Amino acid sequence: MIRLSSTIAGLVLLVLLFQVTPTLAQAPQPVLAVREVASKYDALAVVEGDPKRRFVYGTSRGVLYLMEWRNGRYVESWSSPLLGARMVGVFVADLAGNGRQAMIAYTSRGVIAAYDINTHRQLWKMPENDFSSITTMTIANLDDDKAMEMLFLSGGILYQYDGRIHAEEWRSQTSYQ
Repeated sequence: MIRLSSTIAGLVLLVLLFQVTPTLAQAPQPVLAVREVASKYDALAVVEGDPKRRFVYGTSRGVLYLMEWRNGRYVESWSSPLLGARMVGVFVADLAGNGRQAMIAYTSRGVIAAYDINTHRQLWKMPENDFSSITTMTIANLDDDKAMEMLFLSGGILYQYDGRIHAEEWRSQTSYQ
């Protein structure tokens, strides 16, 4: 899994826009400024080793998009329902440890959602009132079982959620403000 900052994601997507949109590719100067692109695509993750060369990105409008390489250009192959707030981060990972990749996104208003990367079926969504915001998040295997864990900061408290059963495993007693 590769996770990119919004500036790097903006640069990558600017290059991809030139490949996706022929009129932009023919324009003598970039039509969209890098800062403008980065503000639209706040989160991006690449599907490692994927023959379809897929990547996932989230927007400031709260929509998750899956792009794939077809016939010499990137095309949108799926988009999520509106998740209600700006995407802060996007991941591609085998959350459950079952060999199936998932697209995981989190928003500035505390929503976490996971979708199967192949079927696009929603695997899980954090109940909307559980957290008012999520400051940062990462995904890793913290306990050496097959499933990954989601580790995130909300309201100054660090939370660890199991990626297979989507339940809280641990929370910090210390506030990290």
